[in-house]
Amino acid sequence: MPNIIYDQLKKLIEGTNNKELECREYLKHAKELLVKDTPIEFIDIQNERPLNLGRSDYIILAKVWHSGEKCRRAFLWELKAPQCFIFVKDTENRLKPSDDFIDAENKLLNYYHEIKTGGILREQYEISNTADICLGGIIIGCENRKVGGELSQERKIQLYHTARAVKNYLYGDQIKLKTWDEILDHLK
Repeated sequence: MPNIIYDQLKKLIEGTNNKELECREYLKHAKELLVKDTPIEFIDIQNERPLNLGRSDYIILAKVWHSGEKCRRAFLWELKAPQCFIFVKDTENRLKPSDDFIDAENKLLNYYHEIKTGGILREQYEISNTADICLGGIIIGCENRKVGGELSQERKIQLYHTARAVKNYLYGDQIKLKTWDEILDHLK
């Protein structure tokens, strides 16, 4: 991967203004990281797909190996800027999801439901099985913006790991939570 792509994304992540749309353009260089199965061929990437409930941020359509078979799958992702916090201080001992995180979660689940129960995307890309419409996850924040609020850096790190573990009780392996730094690391 050319260093220029890495350097450009790093600059956007470190910026102070909302850079979600600019950062989204770099996801095509990390698409392997955003599918849950072994990709055979990437068919299409859709940005801002219009739906009845809004615009889905990022959909990757691919032929993949899943459970020993080739199939076509769609992976849905909701994006928030690297400048957004993932969690914010609730108490001295607990974090809560930021408003940006809750917004992303709500959109992702609604878009997933609409695509899974509607037939247009499935027909367009020849996805016959609704199980092949997959939750990808949420990409939000960065290393420096995982936790907002007045806490020591050490305490933020401790509480972040607990809050992320708590989210896993709800999501299991269904919804991935990634930071823009994880995308950047993949580009190395």
